[in-house]
Order: sequence, then C-alpha cells, then structure tokens
Amino acid sequence: MGSSENLQKLRKLIDELDRELLGLLNRRGEIVMKIRELKKENDVGVYDPVRESQIEKRLRELNTGPLSDDSVLRIYREIISACRALQRPLKVAFLGPEGSFSHQAAFHEFGGSAELVPVASFGDVFGEVENGRASFGVVPVENSIEGSIGIVLDLLSGSDLTISAELFEKINLFLLSKSGSLRDIEVIASHPQPLAQCRSWLSKNLPGKKIRETASTAEAAKLASRKKGVAAVASEHSASIYDLRVIERNIEDNS
Repeated sequence: MGSSENLQKLRKLIDELDRELLGLLNRRGEIVMKIRELKKENDVGVYDPVRESQIEKRLRELNTGPLSDDSVLRIYREIISACRALQRPLKVAFLGPEGSFSHQAAFHEFGGSAELVPVASFGDVFGEVENGRASFGVVPVENSIEGSIGIVLDLLSGSDLTISAELFEKINLFLLSKSGSLRDIEVIASHPQPLAQCRSWLSKNLPGKKIRETASTAEAAKLASRKKGVAAVASEHSASIYDLRVIERNIEDNS
C-alpha cells in the first residue's frame, strides 16, 4: 500500500472518530438540557465553578496523552462554554478594550460561547451586573506587581454583589507586530507598567527604539495592527483579536 493510500485510510479513521465525537458532544448537550430543567426547579445558577474545577481535575487525572493537559483543558473549556449557553446565554462584563488582560481572563473562564462585554471602568463592570445587564463581571483583585487593587476592593465593599469564583491568570507579556519580524520594529508601544516589566529585555534586544506609551496593552495592540513598524507589548490574546504575529514570548524580566 502506497503512502497516499495510507494517508487516505488514516483520514477515513479521523472522519469516523469525528462522527463519533460529534454524536457524543450532542449527547452531552442533551444531558445538559435535562440538567437545566432540574436547576430551574431548584433555582440553581448556570455557572458552577466548583463543578467545573472538579471536571478539570478529573480530566488531568484521566489524560494519558499525546495531547497535553493544557490542550485538553482548552478544548473542554469551550465544550463547557457551549453547554452553558444551552442552559442560558451568559453576558460577562470586563474592563476593556478587547484584548486587555481582563478580557483574556474572562475568555479563559467563560469561553467563546459567552457574550463578553467591554466597559470603560471598574465601576461600570459592577454597574452592568448590579443593573442586570450582565450575568457576571470579571475584575482583578490583586496582581504580583501592585498587590491589591484598591478601587476594586472599595467597589466590592460598597456593593451587594458577591464573589462567585477566584481566577488565577498568569500574566505573560508578548511582543507582537503585523510582520512578526524583530528587524521591522521602529516603535515599541504599550502601557507604562508592562513596559517597565520588560525594560531589561527591550534594552538588550531592541536598544534605541522609540517607546510610545498607551492607555492599555490592548490599545498598543490596536496601534500595531494599524501602523507598520510598530510593535506592541501585550497579551497573547491580543494577537488573535488584532491579527498580529508573535515575535517573542514571555519577555517580562522575571521570566
């Protein structure tokens, strides 16, 4: 049997597996819809972070490869997100714009089937949930650079909203541009804080380049998507949103 025939045979096996997977996914969806009715009867919310954490833990224990645990969990987060949407579509508010680290955290937790809504301030995140326009809000409570975020803690103490879950999001800085080439960079754009976090890397690898401060890492990514020669220090999530290529990963000085 030639290599072409072997390839076709293997692709046929994949097609059969895809058919089985699709059937199992829809079967899972049918069971989720039954769970939806039970939750309605008992006035239980759609989002259950404890149950989802248990699923992730079990998947790690069951996974024998060759797919990595991270790959499996990314796939299942989208499956869970789609199944959540069968119960009730979720709207989630976060501090924008799209591509911010808050957006990345919201996407990682709620998946692509949730409606993620960017707002202008932390107060607006609380307001969207308090007024019923959003089911949940995602805000940073602390980070490794600044510690506790005072304004968020103040908003929490003055609100009737409660914390549904804690998310631990690893923040890595990426160098992004349209071309994906270090040689094409003339200007480096980002928020002052991440620029400070990768100062040593930038000095070593891009000495003498013009620095442009922006209101956020997402704004820097947007700028890089529009202007040739501009590279952004931003999240990996920004690359997919603004159609940018990754030049270098994890450029923060403590990496």
